[in-house]
Amino acid sequence: MNAMHKPPHYYYWLVFGLIFLATDSAVVSGAELTDFVMNNTRGDLRLSLKVRSVFTEEVEEAVIDGISFTIVFSIALYQVHNLWFDKQIAQKTVSNTVKYDLLKKDYRVKRSWDSGSSMVVWTIDNAKKLVTEVNDLTVTTLTGLKKSQKYQIRAKAVCDDRNKLFIGPSWCFKTDWYTVDFVY
Repeated sequence: MNAMHKPPHYYYWLVFGLIFLATDSAVVSGAELTDFVMNNTRGDLRLSLKVRSVFTEEVEEAVIDGISFTIVFSIALYQVHNLWFDKQIAQKTVSNTVKYDLLKKDYRVKRSWDSGSSMVVWTIDNAKKLVTEVNDLTVTTLTGLKKSQKYQIRAKAVCDDRNKLFIGPSWCFKTDWYTVDFVY
C-alpha cells in the first residue's frame, strides 16, 4: 500500500473536531433557568424552577404538527468541602413532554416527576407553561443533610433530541448550570 494514499493522523482529529463543533453549534442560545425556589416541606428539600426562551417558532410549529417536544431537567445536590472534592448527596433527572393530539385537538403534557396521568390542555400557551416548569420536586430528605453544613444545588435543562431529524437542529437548547449555595 502506498503511504501517499493514507491520510495523516491529524486528519482524523480534524474531522472529529469539526463534527463536535457542528453539533455543539446546533444548540439554541438564550435558554435559561428562572424562578429557582428551594424550600423544605414535609421533611424534604424541594425545588421549583422554570426554563424560558426554548419555544422558538419552529418548535411551536412542530408541536402543533403533532411532534412531541421533551425538556430534560438535571438536578444535583452536593455537600461542599473547602479542601476536598464536593460530595454528591442526590441527583435527579426528570422530563416534561408535550404532544398535540391532532384528532382530539388538545395538548397532552406528561411530567415524569408528577405521578399523575398526562394533563390535557387546549391552548399552546397553557401547554408551554406546563412543559417548561418543575414544581415542588423532592430532591432529598432533610434527614440526609447535616446542620450547619454548606451545600450547593445545581440544575440545568436540555432538549431531548430524539426528534432532531423531524424538527431540525435549531430547535435544540441547553442551559448553563444554575447553582445556589446554602447552609442547612
